[in-house]
Amino acid sequence: TGIDIKGESKGLLPNPELFARIRDAAESSARVTHAHPLGVEGAVLVATATAVVARAGSRMEVLRAASSVCEREEFTQRLALAGTWLGSRDLPGPGEIRRRLGNGAAACESCVTALYAALRFQGSPFEEMMAFITALRGDVDTIGAMAGALWGTARGASALPEASLGKLEDCDGRGRTARRLFERSATLTDPPGVSATGTCWPTQGPSAATLR
Repeated sequence: TGIDIKGESKGLLPNPELFARIRDAAESSARVTHAHPLGVEGAVLVATATAVVARAGSRMEVLRAASSVCEREEFTQRLALAGTWLGSRDLPGPGEIRRRLGNGAAACESCVTALYAALRFQGSPFEEMMAFITALRGDVDTIGAMAGALWGTARGASALPEASLGKLEDCDGRGRTARRLFERSATLTDPPGVSATGTCWPTQGPSAATLR
């Protein structure tokens, strides 16, 4: 039957002031490297989706929130299709995703693809999602980066594969930077179940020693 993302958007963003700041920040940072309006709107889409994922939003809530900040059909039509797929038992293969969502460098051909992959594989191992994204071909690094950020927001650093983290360049430095960014974000909002010492970047456990 699919997921209806055309429902009432009121209340999807529980802190309108915060999400307005998120939108402003996404637009400002995107304009540094993306002059085209589609590039800016794509950045807002991903930032909004990430914020709702951080609040433990359902897949439907994430898609509806993303759709509510998009004006262009290049995004809204793809989001509607992603919702249909996520609500169906018949999941599309890489070829159909390439044809209908895209796998290119343009924001309209990568942002929704990344969001779909992150939501589809949210309960699966990180490596499984990345293998699927690799099979999409095209702009794998961009799509993988966005999907990885969304997946990581939902699952936390402790769910990342230890073997892969060990191969990451300057893993310790990246871990410290991630924690500082997370602690900074926690001063702006404290979503349910998430705090500056929450699960997004652990302070203890098997992954913490690797990431600190």
